Amino acid sequence: MSTLRQHKVESEIVLAHIRLASLGPVELRNTHPFRRELMGHVHTFAHNGHLPGVQDQLITDFDKSLVPVGSTDSGHVFCVLMQRMNAIWHNNDTLPNLAERIAFVSGFAKEISAFGPANFLYSDGEVLFVHGHKRKQANGITRSPGRHYISIECNYGFGQSELTSVEFSSEQVQQVTLGSTLPLREGGWLPMEEGQLLVVKNGSIIYDQKAIPVSDSMRIDDLLQAPPSPRCCSLQLNKPHYSTTSA
Repeated sequence: MSTLRQHKVESEIVLAHIRLASLGPVELRNTHPFRRELMGHVHTFAHNGHLPGVQDQLITDFDKSLVPVGSTDSGHVFCVLMQRMNAIWHNNDTLPNLAERIAFVSGFAKEISAFGPANFLYSDGEVLFVHGHKRKQANGITRSPGRHYISIECNYGFGQSELTSVEFSSEQVQQVTLGSTLPLREGGWLPMEEGQLLVVKNGSIIYDQKAIPVSDSMRIDDLLQAPPSPRCCSLQLNKPHYSTTSA
């Protein structure tokens, strides 16, 4: 984090992942988040969960640029998603409409959920998809929630949110949405239902599958008219009040 602060890294979409390395050796090629280029856009993916059998059963003829590099199930399913996205990402100049992207990601989430916990973050460079499924809880039972989220206002100046354990630095007031396996602090965080999909743009949740069905393409495409973020926040993750471990 000191490197990020020193170089004042800023972004509208930030993904971070602490890997338990339950499958595949500890190597850079197996490190989340994974990144691939598709039609001139950088796509990023991080997954929490074990999907036994997915590499043997979910097989596709990968393009040369999309062949998995590492040995993890997470890297494999990301390449599967990218290969299928080829069907709607046709050129560098025009992004697929949001309804098409949501339909693809939602279908992909349902498919890999059949193999095991499918909690993931996926960004196509414009929006962030947050999918909640299930995970092994403290009592040893695998069930939802597998992810939590919070949407808060990032105030002018510099200060620490009591709800997030993250420090924000911003020149203007803006909205910030965070997703995490476990709440970073007590209070304010909401558990995601099993199979719930959120879409975030400019720090705001613009789509919730609980509220709008994937089939309602007309309503979905209107959601991209969200106002642009005035300036992105600089983030600093602090030590949470209690430990957070991933399954």
